[in-house]
Order: sequence, then C-alpha cells, then structure tokens
Amino acid sequence: IQGLVSQSGREKAQSLLDTMATKYPDSATVRVWRGDAALFDDAVPDKKGADNALPFYEDAEKIHDKGCKLPEYEEYYLRMGFAYAYLRKREPEDSIKHLDKAKARWSNSAEIFYNLARSHCLNKDVDACADNFEKALETAKALKRPKFLRSHHSLDDWIRRSRTQSEFPPLRANARYNKIIASMKAE
Repeated sequence: IQGLVSQSGREKAQSLLDTMATKYPDSATVRVWRGDAALFDDAVPDKKGADNALPFYEDAEKIHDKGCKLPEYEEYYLRMGFAYAYLRKREPEDSIKHLDKAKARWSNSAEIFYNLARSHCLNKDVDACADNFEKALETAKALKRPKFLRSHHSLDDWIRRSRTQSEFPPLRANARYNKIIASMKAE
C-alpha cells in the first residue's frame, strides 16, 4: 500500500478490510492484512501507524492461538509486522520478543536476524547487534530463505542497508562491523 495508492485509495482499502473483518470475525489473516494497511499507511507518522497496527496484529495473534491458524507466510508477516511496529515505537524488547518467536520457526531468514540486530542496537546491546548482523549476512550469503518468500536480498543489499540504518550507529562505530563485512566479502 505504501506509496502506491492515493490517500482515498488507502482509506477505501482499509474500509474494505474493516468490512471483511466484520464479515469474517474468526479470520486472523484479515487482521494481519489490516494491520499491514495501518502500519504502512504513509499518510500518518510512523509511530502513529505502529500504534494503529498493533491492535490488529494482537487480534490476529489471539485468533491464531485459539485455533484459526494462519498460513505459514501470514504467521511470518504477523511476527514481522509486530517487530516493525515496535521498532517504529522504539520499543526493542517487544520487537525482540516477536523476532525470537520468528527465529525459532524460520532460522533461515536473513530479514529476521537483520531486524534482531536493529532491535539489539536500539536496546544498546552492541554485541548482540553484531552477532545478529553477522548471522543475517551469513544467511544471505548462503542464499537461505523461507520457501514462501519470493525474493532474496543479497549480501550486498544487507550491507548497503546497514550503512544508513538508523539504529546502527553503535554497530558502525564498533570494530566488529567492518571485520564482519570484510570476512563476508572475503569468503
């Protein structure tokens, strides 16, 4: 939705998803989609989008836990949605909680490790940040990813992104950062 649809189009999409949620009260999937529509609504500030999205993700999680199981890819995006929302709110502990759940299920996702690195840097744990950043690069380099993800970000994509990542100044100031990148490029 972000950047692709006019404000009236976004409002209409959100309204249609609200209608679907009413029509399908036991659908966790609809709530994940509605959370994403709120989170990625570029007409509202990032933190407000996160605040708007979290109730939908929480409802999706409750419905999922009650037995209306999400398809694997939707469960993945539920965890990532939670993580992105909490990162926007600058609440790293909550982001880490959801990313750890995701990591337990999809240990082959560079995206999960990269966002764990962001969360740990935000939490001022530079060692854990560096460890997860390194694991993200290892995973990307090995061309690993969950089967349902259609795209794969390359090693260079993650390195390029790390150079401007807003949570990474402590990592970039740490000697491990350049060593990790050099070792990944050298192998």
